[in-house]
Amino acid sequence: MKSQPRGALKLILGANLYDTIIVGAGVVGSYLAWRLSWLGYQVLVLERKATVGQNVCCTGIVSRQCLDLLASEDSLILREASSAEFLAPSGKRLQLSRNDEVAYIIDRPALDMMLARRAQSSGTCYLFRTLVTDIQVATDGVSVIADYEGEQRLFEAETAVIATGFGSALPDKLKLGKISDFVFGAQAEVDVGDLKVVRIYLDHNLAPGGFAWLVPTVGGKGLAGLVTRRQPEQHLSKLLSTLKAEGVLTSTRAVSCYAPIPLRPLPSSYTDRVLVVGEAAG
Repeated sequence: MKSQPRGALKLILGANLYDTIIVGAGVVGSYLAWRLSWLGYQVLVLERKATVGQNVCCTGIVSRQCLDLLASEDSLILREASSAEFLAPSGKRLQLSRNDEVAYIIDRPALDMMLARRAQSSGTCYLFRTLVTDIQVATDGVSVIADYEGEQRLFEAETAVIATGFGSALPDKLKLGKISDFVFGAQAEVDVGDLKVVRIYLDHNLAPGGFAWLVPTVGGKGLAGLVTRRQPEQHLSKLLSTLKAEGVLTSTRAVSCYAPIPLRPLPSSYTDRVLVVGEAAG
């Protein structure tokens, strides 16, 4: 990915070149950027990370309809799923199966990168290492204030879209409210051997207030994770230890990630010239 778009120097110096500024280069931000650029609008994406697809915490299970909507490449599919096994705390199991695939396990960071490449090829400009701190709305446009490589910069456009994922302070600054109902997701890549079926654990001892999962991917690897309302790190450690003791995992050594997941939408997802989308809007 390009670390600085064509025309970035003019942009940093304050030229108003864009119809829309999108804050966030995740799936929603890049998908929207691609669609708007394809329609002929001038779009700038501001992303606080150094590149697209970095530090993504997502299992990557999607439906066929989702793949079709995103016009995703089949090379992103790690595994097809036509069945799932549900495990109760008692140890009883229920397996549901169909003759055709109902879900697809995809390479989520690669999806982010694919959508960003598509947006760039349609004319979208990307600027990385740019943390947006405020959006100010005027009658004739918006001013987006950001920290760009340690310096404060001002970017201007007709409209702005907040696609930062959950946790940004920008909606509250625009008086759109806060999302107070959320859970924590925790996940780690693990060794699962020849496991081929998705497993769902409905055990509140492992995931209080939520559920846990074990999803095979490729090459004997898989993703073990859970959603819970509190102490995600502690509960993920317990889940991995439990699966190791049951012989499902060959090791509990894993790189883990954690992310909050909203359960309710924002009180309002838009105001004059600004729209909030994706998890940022709940």
